[in-house]
Amino acid sequence: MGSSDHTSTGITLETRDRLAVRHRGGGVQAGGVAAGHHAPAGSMTNAPKAFHDPTGDDDLNLSGAGATTNLGTFNGLTDAMYLREAGSAQAVSMGDISQGSVSDCFLLSALDEIARQSVIQDDPSFLPSMIYQNANGTETVHLFQQIGTPGGALNFTSKWTQVNVTVDNDFISDGVNAQAGQAQSGSQKEIWPSVIEKAVSTLWGGYPSSVQDGGVPLVAMEAMTGQAVFLASPLGLTAATLASWTNNNDLITFDTTYADSTYNLIGDHSYAFAGYDGSGPTEKIKLQNPWGFDQPSEVPLSAIAAGMTQIDRLCVGHFYRGAGDGGHLVG
Repeated sequence: MGSSDHTSTGITLETRDRLAVRHRGGGVQAGGVAAGHHAPAGSMTNAPKAFHDPTGDDDLNLSGAGATTNLGTFNGLTDAMYLREAGSAQAVSMGDISQGSVSDCFLLSALDEIARQSVIQDDPSFLPSMIYQNANGTETVHLFQQIGTPGGALNFTSKWTQVNVTVDNDFISDGVNAQAGQAQSGSQKEIWPSVIEKAVSTLWGGYPSSVQDGGVPLVAMEAMTGQAVFLASPLGLTAATLASWTNNNDLITFDTTYADSTYNLIGDHSYAFAGYDGSGPTEKIKLQNPWGFDQPSEVPLSAIAAGMTQIDRLCVGHFYRGAGDGGHLVG
């Protein structure tokens, strides 16, 4: 898989200095009410922290802070890394993710995209290569951290280094898939989304504090793939541009500003791209809500391109895992 030249698509690229005021939260409260959380302008509560391992390697043997509950014990179930639930043909799919009340839709929509590409590319090895199951019952997750002067999520560089984060299987009781029936088959509970949620937030400074106030899918994509991600405005988005991204097997998320009842879009929320129907002027976009329910209706591409929806930003990145070079950053 080669990288596409995103500078030639003709779509408007956004500058990254806007990230400080454009976080996406959208956690689920009881009853399915959106809990939209914005970080205050200039506040980077979800910013990756600079870790310096005194041992000289890149392993972070951290379990994360905060009250946690083992999901297996909590639901009377047995933990399983991967499961093929009823109605699913794959052990890893978009249907594996159901966001809890933590406002990390920005992370889970990006993770939904990775799950989708794992299915499209028939690559069941991607997540197992990302999550190493240790003999002592913990997991080591291979993530990426920016190379360069520390300073948080706005201090982007074009290079990443792999960082291994080791976590145990104690998870917060309101995190991803924590509710009964979610990612469950018989007496087993699938935990790979919970492992990654914990590992990424641990890398960024604390579980779940570093992700609970929302964030930007771009930052999550880069942390999970070590590849450059860019922001783009939906205005002027064409079927040809979208096709170039999908043909390149890119990860794509769509963000909203306000609620949009026409298409059942939640305000201040991130959605994973789930495909499209039709072509040309009649093309409609399918989006996946990381809540796992309350899915939006298909959105006409023409309405998105004309600014007639509340979709205000796209994040586009590469599926394949990098060797740390990350490529050239655009935008």
